[in-house]
Amino acid sequence: MGLANIIRSGVAVADRLTADLQVDVTHRTVGAADGDGKPATGSTTTRSAIVTYETKPVKMLDGREALSQAQVVFLSDVAVAMEDVLTLPGGVTGPILKVSRPADSAGTGGFLTQVWLG
Repeated sequence: MGLANIIRSGVAVADRLTADLQVDVTHRTVGAADGDGKPATGSTTTRSAIVTYETKPVKMLDGREALSQAQVVFLSDVAVAMEDVLTLPGGVTGPILKVSRPADSAGTGGFLTQVWLG
């Protein structure tokens, strides 16, 4: 069993152990721009995630720092683009500041997805 399989198994155990702590998060993807240059709405999916509300600085991909209001952790590989919209319980949303999807060494898949919301 390789390291990637061990990590995937560990994340699966964490998913089962934290099932009662996970909440529903609505994930709306943004599709390609239409003929007028406006982004088209993609699909909307409800996913389970661990959500923590904590204000802390986050270094964004462009090197700037911003204050994150919430961190969302999907205990699976979820494709989240910076333009997507995540809606947390109570209707809370915010701009996506950073997305992290640690992948295996072959680049064939991630283990989990972390998203920081402003």
